[in-house]
Amino acid sequence: MKNLILRGAKGTVFWLSLIFMLFLTAVSLVSTAYFNQADFYGEHPRYRMDNILINLVFIFLVLAVLVFLNAKGILEKIPVKGLAAAAVLFVIVASILWVRVSHTYPEADQKAVSWVSYLMTQNNFLFFEPEKYMQIYPNQLGLAAILEALYRITGGENWDAFRYLTAAANGAVVYLLYRITDRQFHSRKADCLVLIGSACCVQIILYTTFLYGIMLGLAFALAAFYVLLVFLEKGRIGYAVLSGILIGISILVKNNYSIFLVAMVILLLYQALEKKNWKAVLAAVILVLAFAGLNRGLTAFYEYRSGMEIGSGMPKTLWVAMGMQEGERAEGWYNEFNYNTFLETGCDAEESDAIAKASIADSLEKFKNDPAYALNFYYKKTVSQWNEPTCEALWVNQFHSGEFSRIVQSIYDGKLYTVLEEYMNLFQSLEAISIPLALQKYGMSISASLSTYGILTGIALPCILFPSALTNSISTMLLPEVASMPDAQKKHALPQLLRKVIFFCLFLGFACLLFFFTASGFISRRIFHTPEAGNYILTLAFICPFLYSNTALISVLNGLDLAGKTFLINLFTLAVRICGVLFLIPQFGILGYLWALLASQLLTFGCCMFLLIKQGR
Repeated sequence: MKNLILRGAKGTVFWLSLIFMLFLTAVSLVSTAYFNQADFYGEHPRYRMDNILINLVFIFLVLAVLVFLNAKGILEKIPVKGLAAAAVLFVIVASILWVRVSHTYPEADQKAVSWVSYLMTQNNFLFFEPEKYMQIYPNQLGLAAILEALYRITGGENWDAFRYLTAAANGAVVYLLYRITDRQFHSRKADCLVLIGSACCVQIILYTTFLYGIMLGLAFALAAFYVLLVFLEKGRIGYAVLSGILIGISILVKNNYSIFLVAMVILLLYQALEKKNWKAVLAAVILVLAFAGLNRGLTAFYEYRSGMEIGSGMPKTLWVAMGMQEGERAEGWYNEFNYNTFLETGCDAEESDAIAKASIADSLEKFKNDPAYALNFYYKKTVSQWNEPTCEALWVNQFHSGEFSRIVQSIYDGKLYTVLEEYMNLFQSLEAISIPLALQKYGMSISASLSTYGILTGIALPCILFPSALTNSISTMLLPEVASMPDAQKKHALPQLLRKVIFFCLFLGFACLLFFFTASGFISRRIFHTPEAGNYILTLAFICPFLYSNTALISVLNGLDLAGKTFLINLFTLAVRICGVLFLIPQFGILGYLWALLASQLLTFGCCMFLLIKQGR
């Protein structure tokens, strides 16, 4: 019974995580959330369709580099410790350099916490009075304490002191990610890829100037998790105590990292049940008590200094309620509901909690009565949060002053801003690298899986896609032609146009199917000298009629102002291909992906025809 429960729990976590990652992967390949530079301060997320081809080309280039490095054995030869030192040093130096050239200054919550901390260096506790900042947001006390200590050491409200500390934390994050990877997988290649990927994550560097506990808290959280892994290996309670202290500091610095504490406790309880490791239960208790003790100790210290009691602050239910409401920024984003409600009740936690619970009940009732609205609400909320590739790393740097170089100016509001945004978007799209990883699950070596993927994307697919240059040209002309048609003309002229276009695309598709079916062997052996490619071309030949037709059909639907419908079609069919990667490849190899590709094109064709017939009626 115990094993059944454990397998069920593990399976539930796996499938929920998989579904969520599938969704994010599909969305990231076809669209992007972004912030309009003209209205940066407004923090209003907008959405745009991506060029899938560019995303795929970028992924292919990255894979090509990995194939080359693996074929030459370079990844195995790289001294990991040296690479780790270089990656950490690069991130720290780049972070410090960004602090020196960016000339940013804190606003909003950053400014408030900084000013509170400076006043505390003067033993001024004005903001600890009722209805003031620290009574509303006592969760900021840990960050304020660190800022106060730094301001006392450096003198004055020295923002850069905390930023240099953040730069060091950035380096610690890179190093700890590497150490956790090494301990879990014992793979030199995995270590190298994590270090290179972390060093290329420019968001970390840009966040250095943000006067908040995001990176510092993350460093402590990762340190706590690493020490916990050591505890699970060696079983010494001292490691559990140290892990508890580290995670406690992390949560005090940034309250959101309590999610790490929850995950670590769940891991320990799972270990206790699976391996009957009752020390793990004791470790879970230690983690919780360490955080509670540190939190209570820090609160008591500042209550003693200020002579005022620090309450529980704004109830968490107010944040939950706000996350289920519409807002000027986006669905579920900050709309001041929590702040205004708390002040209107005179900072009464119980009354505010009751109002919050009533709001949650209203939102749930609304979602229940209108499931389509609920789905749209959470779709936009999730996409606006998880599919914005910069993670607002550029947005947090919007407040700047002074003279700086043209390069820095371009980063703020010029071409380099666009370049950085696109780079981070492409970086996010690397999730599609899961195809070679899935091939490894099928039983292939890393070298063989990357080689197979390279043959598929570098030889077979380009052959199949080459004739689509004709249909793509037709599609380009179709969209404005259909969009500009008067409604009266659409009734008669559009069906005739559609018949001609579909006939041509299908004719071309079947002609190419016949050609590739008979000539696949010749193409693979005589032209590319890669016999394996012939099997892929032969299989992919069957998608030609549908692939060539779909580009034209999508253009017609877009011209009929059905872009939202085509987006959903692309999203759905992309999910089909991703399912092929995750479930079919491990069972059938690359052939499973080809089947998924064919299924996705058939579904696209069927959905497009259904919408066009429906529209005609």
